[in-house]
Amino acid sequence: MDPIILKAYNGLTGTYLGRLPYTTLSGQDSISDEGSMNATIPDCKQLRLIPDLDPYLHDWGTIYAAHMGARILHAGYLTSHSLNDTRDELTLTIGGGGTILNKRKVLNVKLRDSWKDGYVLIDEDHPPGEWVLNAKGSYSDLIRSLLTETMKWGALPYDLPDIDGDATHERTWNGWEFPSVWDEISDIADLDDGPEIRLDPRVDYNNHIRFRLRVGTPELVDRTWRWNRLAPGQRIMLAGTDCDGSSLTCQHYMIGGKTDDKTLVAKADGTTLLDNGWPLLQTADSSHSTISQLPTLQSHARAAIATGDADQSTHGLQAGLEHDVHVGDHIILRVTHEKPSVQERDLLLDPTIELKTTDVKWNANSEWQTIQTRPTEE
Repeated sequence: MDPIILKAYNGLTGTYLGRLPYTTLSGQDSISDEGSMNATIPDCKQLRLIPDLDPYLHDWGTIYAAHMGARILHAGYLTSHSLNDTRDELTLTIGGGGTILNKRKVLNVKLRDSWKDGYVLIDEDHPPGEWVLNAKGSYSDLIRSLLTETMKWGALPYDLPDIDGDATHERTWNGWEFPSVWDEISDIADLDDGPEIRLDPRVDYNNHIRFRLRVGTPELVDRTWRWNRLAPGQRIMLAGTDCDGSSLTCQHYMIGGKTDDKTLVAKADGTTLLDNGWPLLQTADSSHSTISQLPTLQSHARAAIATGDADQSTHGLQAGLEHDVHVGDHIILRVTHEKPSVQERDLLLDPTIELKTTDVKWNANSEWQTIQTRPTEE
């Protein structure tokens, strides 16, 4: 198995800086999430050979990537670092490729030249003009528009997909609310028909790191894995099953924005739990107070039902690190023999189950990775 190597890159251009030694290195990724990585860097001969550590330690300005042969297990922006009390060990906290978008605002680039400090007045006599950003198209097009606009403010090492040209969706973002680009991308992913999103790292022919935006339709499934935990040599183990009922709901209410004395609200209902004998479960969410469009609020309500009016179980797996599993991948797992005896039968699972990968965690000190899954939607 190839060793895992920690490399650093410039966060603006993606230019390769060098590699760092480490004593601990671990990372994780989740669906439509930034992901994270942590590293411990010892004071050693290899570190001392680097003439200037400063470019390696620019919070929000340095990218770190964990390379394993041709694969990149994780890459993202350094967000903080610290030197211990004995001053012989650095700790690095690293986000993902999208982490930098938490420090980018959804603003029309025309504001850069027209900006004036003072009051912002928006009414019938004072149209918003350059204070709004409009986009139309598929969800991929909307996300692409957000990234295209923020890259006009300042470059980022991103590769964007082609425009779909589908005019299905339309969005208007109000600049005076100063929303972050990542929050707005996450809001699109959280819709009931929202896509899975990834910023996949790659190294180009110039040895520069880049992040490629990928938007699902709505899923991102790079591969369907077929594993048999009973088969020798596959290095697959079934771990625990958890079921957290905090998200369960049969009826969900969304509270949106307020205009004068009016409040925008929406409701969605599910039938799965009720049809299977559950009592009515009601939930509400007031965290989307900036939403002013009813269809958008309704979509968030339906998304809560899609998640909450369903099986909440998650199943853990241990797989050898040689399996290049990505979040979003499907897994068909043989749990037991097709007709197991009473003693062989799993307490909760059928002989074969179909799963969706939601989280992948790894540690450089282990040849195993932890995979979190949920049942695929029927």
